[in-house]
Amino acid sequence: MGAAEGGANRMTRANTNVRSPRSIPRPAYSVLGHGRWAAAGLPPLPGRHTTLAAAFASAAPPAPWKVA
Repeated sequence: MGAAEGGANRMTRANTNVRSPRSIPRPAYSVLGHGRWAAAGLPPLPGRHTTLAAAFASAAPPAPWKVA
């Protein structure tokens, strides 16, 4: 929601169990660890910074002094 709809000035508050007494179940496909990935013999995934840097580098136009 943007500023025109009043979203920029809204305050958020943490929710507690008192205000929401029933627990929300975690989805069955939720991943909290990488144990099964490692147990399958797969290498760890690169961190998000590495992945983003590679994505931006491949999407950037070539520098004017580099001839493709």
